[in-house]
Amino acid sequence: MASMWKDDDARNNSPNSGGWMLTFADLLALLLTFFVLLYSMNSVQSQQWEDLVNTFAEELNPKRPRVEIDENLFVETVKGKVNRGLSLDYLEGILRARTENSRVLHNVLIGRKFDRLYLSFMGDEVFVEGTIATIKPEIQNALFEIGGALGQIDNQIVIAGHADSRAPINERYISRWEVSLERANQFAMILNDSGYRKPISVSGYGDTGFDLLDVSIPLQDRYELLNRVDIIILDETMTNGDYAIY
Repeated sequence: MASMWKDDDARNNSPNSGGWMLTFADLLALLLTFFVLLYSMNSVQSQQWEDLVNTFAEELNPKRPRVEIDENLFVETVKGKVNRGLSLDYLEGILRARTENSRVLHNVLIGRKFDRLYLSFMGDEVFVEGTIATIKPEIQNALFEIGGALGQIDNQIVIAGHADSRAPINERYISRWEVSLERANQFAMILNDSGYRKPISVSGYGDTGFDLLDVSIPLQDRYELLNRVDIIILDETMTNGDYAIY
């Protein structure tokens, strides 16, 4: 009996036996499974995958909170709801007429960039000589008139201050960023005193705008252009956002 079992084991382990076929068949099956998996991963149907995930989620965690996406939150939909203010072309014509006929404001630069209308006040003509952010009385009176005109429209208003990188800084300001912000803030307060009661966004850019100026402009002129305050009128109506401080 013992010798018989020994002979059977020898036959099963001999090179002529068919036992290796099982291993080879298993290997082929694993390779086929691997390639089928690769193919399925390269051609996943999103809807089928979502259904599979939802099925597992329902079985494993049926009490999970559900989150549904509202189509109205898409960017395209939000953009489509932007309310437009008064035409910037119309405003530009009116403001050009007012500034050209004004003894004080005839040097104010008016320009358009995309959906914004700029009124740029040069620092040398706006601020009292020897001061950093003290506005001349005649400019204050002119800003009163501008504030009254802007109060008649619903366009959003932004005031941006700039500072010449060469300008001295006294002990009150630790950086040109603070200088530019103080200048914009002074403009906003004058508009507010004129009766303008709508939100105004105030920004200070320090001397960071120098590299944005056209290099074809002479260097001295570029420094003077950087020393300014911009009243920016947007094409959109105003919104009382986080940065609307007036």
